Amino acid sequence: MEGLRNVLFEKMKEAEGALKGTKDAILASSLRDKLEQTEGVMESIKGALWEKLPQLLRFSSRKVKEAEGAVKSSWELISEPLKEKVPLLCLLWDDVVGFLVGNLEGVLPAAASPEALRILVQLVLATTLLCLSLAFLCYCLKGTFNTIVFVASTVIKAFTYCLKGAFKMVTSPATLFRRCCCFFFRGAGKTMKAPGRNGLRIPRATFEFDPKRYFLDLRANAPMEAPSRLSKKLCLGLVVLVAVVVVKIW
Repeated sequence: MEGLRNVLFEKMKEAEGALKGTKDAILASSLRDKLEQTEGVMESIKGALWEKLPQLLRFSSRKVKEAEGAVKSSWELISEPLKEKVPLLCLLWDDVVGFLVGNLEGVLPAAASPEALRILVQLVLATTLLCLSLAFLCYCLKGTFNTIVFVASTVIKAFTYCLKGAFKMVTSPATLFRRCCCFFFRGAGKTMKAPGRNGLRIPRATFEFDPKRYFLDLRANAPMEAPSRLSKKLCLGLVVLVAVVVVKIW
């Protein structure tokens, strides 16, 4: 019987090894097939990308040319009126300078050269226009800066107000819940170990109110009961009830 059992055990071992080898071979073959399929899919994706790459390049070049055409057309629309207005501005400048030189020739001595007067008038006029342009630019920048600062401060204040409101909405129920827990579990207030009574705790206020009376009762061996406290289950039920009511009201 012992020999038969050993033979059966060896045969079972051989069968298990053969089955395991078969499973490993099947698993390896399956993995190899999956890898080949994945490689085929990657190759197909790569081929599709290489096929689409020239189309993408042509599309990009076409869009770049369209953008260049739009920029050129916009520049032409802007430059054409400028080309027409620049000669008019030059004529207006010459007219203003000539008018000022003509008025100054009647005021200044005759020894002043008309050409020197013309250069002086152009210099003064250019300096005046430059100062006025800078002042106008500073005024515009100041207004823009004030507007940006006002908008930024308003956004920050509104964001801070919203954060404070959200914080209060979260902390108010938590504070109420904590106070309820402290009220129910606190019991009769602060307690202390009863002097001369092993393991008994009494309210501190009772002892401090009349300590002489306490020691007289202690000498007389008068019985003293511990202060009654609410049951923990009852307190937990009351806290849950308060929480439910708060949530319903909220």
